[in-house]
Amino acid sequence: QFRQMREETVLEKLLEQISAYELLNNLLPGALLYALLSRHTGYQFKVDNVVLEIFIFYFIGLVAGRFGSLVIEPVYKKLGIINTADYKDFIAASKKDSKIEALSSKNNMYRTFIAVLVLYAIWRIVDWIVVIYPILRPWFIRIGVVLLILLFSFSYRKQTKYVFDRINTQIKNEGR
Repeated sequence: QFRQMREETVLEKLLEQISAYELLNNLLPGALLYALLSRHTGYQFKVDNVVLEIFIFYFIGLVAGRFGSLVIEPVYKKLGIINTADYKDFIAASKKDSKIEALSSKNNMYRTFIAVLVLYAIWRIVDWIVVIYPILRPWFIRIGVVLLILLFSFSYRKQTKYVFDRINTQIKNEGR
């Protein structure tokens, strides 16, 4: 009973800290991808702790979001499906129009859900290949880990550029 009370307290504090953006772009897509994978492929984490389960959903959603940002968005740009503004223009326009932030958040949510569906399709294809060639299973796991390292490395690079651009824009606006 103490453990359950402690989990509920931690869960409440955790949910208080999660912004609407985090909920829409990480937690919900992660839960959806987990649900799709567990229902249609049988992959499940045996977790009896709701807080840990939320962290798993969040991480899966974070992976989907990063995949959307680094793979889906550039592919859509190349195909001419979307156009984007320069980040510096986005910053300047956001200061003048507060709705741009909300629209961008919703835009990112759609991109993340596209990524969830693409990742689900990729997982199903890989799972099908492993059924035909079971000897490949350990290689797919190793390749998956390497791909996660690359995904987060490129995400880190992209985020660092955003921070750098934001700092430079601020310095220019102050006239330094």
